[in-house]
Amino acid sequence: MRSASSLERCNNGPGVIIPAWIPLGSVIVRPLAVVNGVLLGSLSSIFLGLAVVVFIFYVLGTENPALRDELPALWISTLGFGALAAISAWAFVGQLKTTFWRWYAEVVLILALSGMGWYFLV
Repeated sequence: MRSASSLERCNNGPGVIIPAWIPLGSVIVRPLAVVNGVLLGSLSSIFLGLAVVVFIFYVLGTENPALRDELPALWISTLGFGALAAISAWAFVGQLKTTFWRWYAEVVLILALSGMGWYFLV
């Protein structure tokens, strides 16, 4: 247990104790930034995985015509997830920097996620 000298009371409420080396007022929980970070990581990994698959299909497509036939749909998915990753990065940066346009980025992200979900479900 830490000594009382290394801890300070936070101004946000009674009983909330934070380490003394963290400046008061800098501890702000932004759950939407966490969600955006998870989305950014997930969408980026899906995009990179699809990009590798596109490369493999492109290289092996000369030997196997069935792979070549799948390329247009694969390109659409890859570009869609790349766009989603870029929009998610935009929203993530907006939330971290608490800019005035962060809510616009969130709306665009929600619309883009809805559009991609609609594309795959219909």
